[in-house]
Amino acid sequence: MLSSFQLFLIQFVFITPIVIVVNFFKRKSFRFQLYSSMISIYLFALLSITLTPVYIDLRVIESLRSQGYGFGIPVNMTPFFSIKSYDLNSSIGKRNFFGNLVLLVPFGMIIGKQVKRYILLFSLFGIFISGVIESIQYLLTSLYVIQPRSTDIDDVILNSIGFSFGLYVVYWIKKTLKKDAKVQTNIRVNTRGH
Repeated sequence: MLSSFQLFLIQFVFITPIVIVVNFFKRKSFRFQLYSSMISIYLFALLSITLTPVYIDLRVIESLRSQGYGFGIPVNMTPFFSIKSYDLNSSIGKRNFFGNLVLLVPFGMIIGKQVKRYILLFSLFGIFISGVIESIQYLLTSLYVIQPRSTDIDDVILNSIGFSFGLYVVYWIKKTLKKDAKVQTNIRVNTRGH
C-alpha cells in the first residue's frame, strides 16, 4: 500500500527535477521554473491527498471486497447534510470541514494568476474540478484501488468555495497592483509635466 507521503516523496524526488530540467533546456526563466515546480508539487500533493492510500496488496483488496466495500459505498447528494453534522469541536470535524475548504485554494490561485477576464465563469471551474475528484474517488473506491471513501456533495461545495476564494484573492491582488501601477505612472507623467 502506498501512502500519501510515499507518493509525494516519489514526486518530489523524481518528477519535480524532471520539470526543472525540461524548463532549463527550454531556457525558461528561474521564476517560471520555480512557478512550474510549485504547481507540479501542489498538483501531486492534491492527488496524493485525494487518491491514497493505493492498495497494491491483493489480500487487502479481497478483505475490502468481503467487507462489502465497492459499489454501494455511501453517497450523499443532499447539500449541507454532512456539513450540518460536522462537530467543529472535534479534530475529525475540523479536519473534514477545513481540509475540504482549503484543498483547492491553491488551485484557485493558480488559475487566478492566468485569468484576466470572465472571473465568475472560471469560479464555476472549481465545481467541475471538485466533481471530477469526487467521481474519481468513487470509481477507484468501487474498484478497490484506494481506501474506502464516501462520495459527498458537501465536499464539492466546500472545495468549490475554497477554489473561488483562491481565484478571487489572486484576481483582487492583480487588480490592485495594476491600479497602483497605473497611479504610479500617472504620478510620474504629472511630475514631469511641471
